[in-house]
Amino acid sequence: MKKAELHLITVGNSLISNYQKVVDDPKIKRAGMGDEIWSELIKRPLFLKGVYDFLCDNPKENSAELNSFLRYCEERKIKPQMCEIYLPRGDELKG
Repeated sequence: MKKAELHLITVGNSLISNYQKVVDDPKIKRAGMGDEIWSELIKRPLFLKGVYDFLCDNPKENSAELNSFLRYCEERKIKPQMCEIYLPRGDELKG
């Protein structure tokens, strides 16, 4: 199926802070946004899969950025399924 639109939606603080509230790992719960633990965690596919699954469980609630995208779709009568979405971290887009 051909997608109607392409969206790059940087994800970050809201997703991670919401994930921290529900994760069982005390090291992740306590980690600040600038802590070194994040640079190690983002290299682990299982960690990223866990965050992605958390995002997919309730995108509106778990990510401010996806919430905004979904409101954009609703207001313009666009089916989100017709959009191709990439979710890079903000630091991946630096030149």
